[in-house]
Amino acid sequence: MTHRKLLFIISLSSNLTLASVHEAGLPPEPASSPSSAAATDSSEVVKYRCSGNRLVTVEYSIAESSTPASIHLRWSGRRYRLNLVPDNNDETRYVSQQMIWRTRNERGFLSTRGGRLLASQCEPIKQSHR
Repeated sequence: MTHRKLLFIISLSSNLTLASVHEAGLPPEPASSPSSAAATDSSEVVKYRCSGNRLVTVEYSIAESSTPASIHLRWSGRRYRLNLVPDNNDETRYVSQQMIWRTRNERGFLSTRGGRLLASQCEPIKQSHR
């Protein structure tokens, strides 16, 4: 293999790795990133109140399908991108390298990939319209 081909493969591999880390939600995106501004035009933001009075904010992309392929989740001042994982039961799961967000019957649960429960019994906060 020539030196030029090897550099191309390393460069391509590095770009794919960086893209994979970014897509998986690591590191958390800054609050004022251009992607967050663009996402709000075609998304629905749902705030959840969880046990212990904890708050989780989830930005669901509005798409043709009824279940978005990815979401943006805000927890403890950080923003994470989670991707939909097909599941065999009646719950919806989104996963990143750090977090798992599960919903069943409009109730959410947030845990780490290691299994530590961060927020449970999360219910959507009803928005009052004036």
